[in-house]
Amino acid sequence: MAQLGSAFAWGAKGRRFKSGCPDFSLQHYSYMESRSMSRWLKQIRNISLSVVLFVIILELALRFVDPTGAVALHRDLQAFELAKAADPDLGYALADGTHQFNSWKMTVENGYRVTPATNPDASCTIAFIGDSFTMGAGVDDEAVAVNLIAAELPNVHVINTGIGGYNLDQVVIRQRQTPADGYIYLALANDMYGTIPEFDDEAFRGPIRTGSALRVYLGWLNARQGAINNQHGRPGEVEDAGIAYYYKLQELDQTENVLIFFLTLGLLWEADNTVNIVPMPEYGISTADGHYNAEGNQALAEQMLPTVIEFADRTCDDA
Repeated sequence: MAQLGSAFAWGAKGRRFKSGCPDFSLQHYSYMESRSMSRWLKQIRNISLSVVLFVIILELALRFVDPTGAVALHRDLQAFELAKAADPDLGYALADGTHQFNSWKMTVENGYRVTPATNPDASCTIAFIGDSFTMGAGVDDEAVAVNLIAAELPNVHVINTGIGGYNLDQVVIRQRQTPADGYIYLALANDMYGTIPEFDDEAFRGPIRTGSALRVYLGWLNARQGAINNQHGRPGEVEDAGIAYYYKLQELDQTENVLIFFLTLGLLWEADNTVNIVPMPEYGISTADGHYNAEGNQALAEQMLPTVIEFADRTCDDA
């Protein structure tokens, strides 16, 4: 009986002890919850550090390896902005001077890219008109297709009036601004787009900065997808622009002493005998930059040269 009383007393004390102190089961739960939260936060921290490390490695790889050439193209586009000068009729032209790009340089005199191999004292003048492919974006002055052709025309003064980004309307104005006995237009499909822009001479004055290479690549991918969507997502607009461009080409072709080459992978202009089709040489500077490297300019010059020589003989005999 005494033992039962002792046990009862112990139990009562135990209940009194529990009622007077913290609940250890709740304390254990809080402890376990705290440990779980700590592990969760640690996992988030580790994942965040891994993501940051991955982005840093990706940024460095894109910046210094530049697998598609998008960073180099981005810097060249900034440098080209520095090479522009405002023009009331064209929106912009080329500023005189030597302009340094990522891996090439361009010298401009009197608004034209220099053609070192030409004969400036020749009595007959032929002007090449067009956009960046005519200008020779991506290579030094000596390696431009126009200069390579000029070297084969010792009795002709060759002028390169090409300017990057020009559309056909600007090309025609450029032609009218340039006195010559004959004109050679290297046409591309993208010349059908755009209008004459209002160029702000103070819009960009450097310095040239790459910024985030990852951001450059995302912008390049977005622009590339946009170009694909424009080609395939709005066929009506593309067709209308193509038809308008085709008639403008015909009008230009009817101008006296104009020779037109169309640089193409195969478009509707192949059916027109008035336009000389030049297959695109596969010598792009990079995946991102489709302008020709030195080999591409050499191949282009070789394809155009026979027709250009015939045109020059005919034009200069009439001059």
